[in-house]
Amino acid sequence: MSKRGDFSPTLRNRFAWIRIYLREDEGVTAEKHLERITMITARLVLCALCLMLLGCSDQKAKELFETAAFEENQGNVPHAKQLYQELVNLYPSTKVAEIARTRLVDLDSRK
Repeated sequence: MSKRGDFSPTLRNRFAWIRIYLREDEGVTAEKHLERITMITARLVLCALCLMLLGCSDQKAKELFETAAFEENQGNVPHAKQLYQELVNLYPSTKVAEIARTRLVDLDSRK
């Protein structure tokens, strides 16, 4: 069985994996390998957080739009306009921001 045959990717085995890898890559220190693995891990975590935030922003934009539409339906037009404008300012690249812009133009033309 090879040295890597019983390797399970856990945090505890991380340093053992580095030691095994060093035997194949002579001349590179364990600190350099650890630094590289740490940087890769940090980048992956950062990417995951960014994706989560992007997903959350669409959800928050939809919630804000629903609140603005509710206010408009209740006849509270000034508050609805304020919420639509906030949505356009905070989430300008979302689909609901386009709808909010349209609603703002429509509400402004009703005066």
